Amino acid sequence: MSTQKNKNLIPEPSREKIFPANPRNFDSRYDSTGIVRQELKFPGKSTFNFRITLNEWGMKPSFPDRKVFSIYFDSVNLDLFRISEEGLTPRRKIRLRWYDKPKNIVNSTLEIKTTKEHEKTKDKFNISNTDPESLQKFIRSLTTLNLVPICQVQYHRAYLENRDGARATIDSRICYSRVTNQFKIIEPFFFDSYNILELKTTNPTLSQTLAGENHLPIERFSKYCRSIEKIFNF
Repeated sequence: MSTQKNKNLIPEPSREKIFPANPRNFDSRYDSTGIVRQELKFPGKSTFNFRITLNEWGMKPSFPDRKVFSIYFDSVNLDLFRISEEGLTPRRKIRLRWYDKPKNIVNSTLEIKTTKEHEKTKDKFNISNTDPESLQKFIRSLTTLNLVPICQVQYHRAYLENRDGARATIDSRICYSRVTNQFKIIEPFFFDSYNILELKTTNPTLSQTLAGENHLPIERFSKYCRSIEKIFNF
């Protein structure tokens, strides 16, 4: 496929920059106003406890709940997974993401998250109408690895926000499955016993207090890595 054809199918990406990269799953991101925004992830088995905690901080629903679908790409030897697990840099995660309907893949976003020693970036490409073969060729042009679709991750996401602009998402009913090169699901499905609360705030006191007072562990939680562990028994 020619370079010109690739450009027509997949436009120039938008980029989000995160600085610095942090191995403890605690990131400081600059938002659109240049203010540092902190991000934390808290795994837990009860979304009810999450909601009680967020209610105490004045968090209210800010967007309708929706289903999230992601297909992750890796080499057949799972090189990206292994590099991520070992914490090496630079490393990448490449996924195709869409919402609400399992077969709505034609209206999706290709996301490429790159982690370097002191920086993270996320490039996003809006995908409006492309086939699996063309998309995979484009993805392979971005790396020396021969990447193929490995798995699909799907979950239910709730969105909350308070008056100070702090935002949170709760991911529940997380489910993993393998996929074919044509993005077809391969059963069985693997369900995660954990849910994820992610907090995004420009107030460092809020994030640290939330973690400390509620005894919420700040832990690394990668849905892609969890999917590989469950699907392939790592």
